Amino acid sequence: MRPESFECVTMTNGSASLPLRSVQGPVKATSLAALIFLSVVAACVIVPLLALAGYALQSAEIRQAILSQPIVSFQLLAAILLWLFLFAWPLKSLFSRLTWRRAVEITSESVAVRDTRSFGDSNWTAPLSSYKGIAHHTRSSLSGTRQELVLVHPDARRSVLLLTAEHISGSDISRITRLLALPQIAAAELYRLGSIGERRATGMSFGVSAA
Repeated sequence: MRPESFECVTMTNGSASLPLRSVQGPVKATSLAALIFLSVVAACVIVPLLALAGYALQSAEIRQAILSQPIVSFQLLAAILLWLFLFAWPLKSLFSRLTWRRAVEITSESVAVRDTRSFGDSNWTAPLSSYKGIAHHTRSSLSGTRQELVLVHPDARRSVLLLTAEHISGSDISRITRLLALPQIAAAELYRLGSIGERRATGMSFGVSAA
């Protein structure tokens, strides 16, 4: 998951001194509403298909007709499996998104991240000196805009969201860059490294929480 996928960033010890500690995650109401909506749509599509398949297997005449044409049987089975996959994958992603939490601790030496997921936790650490700088990025969606500060790493998977708010002032940016002893870099660097755009077309609302 890209750093911008986390919609809420809550500083647990302020942002005036190191170490910087934050807890990051999605907006529960938004993700839960999307999960419920997609589950209802999936049920409306999948349940009738499974009911029809069950009826066909119970009917001797239909079962005999299906068995006599294996190509048709394969096509029907493939169609049902395709529908299952089309809904199962986004449902899994939404559930994972809803239950994903990230804890970040930044010291003068390193960046430590702990991701807590429903399907297993993971940890990683990177030297603070390996980061290129801090990018100030504005993200737009159908629900409006939000601004982000992202700690940018050459490996986009190691980039870390520092702050998100409706507006991030120049003084906030200067304070963070001085605190981490890193330069401010152009937001275009995020695009070049592939850190932006994972959910550009989802149309989901953003929630904002900032210290």
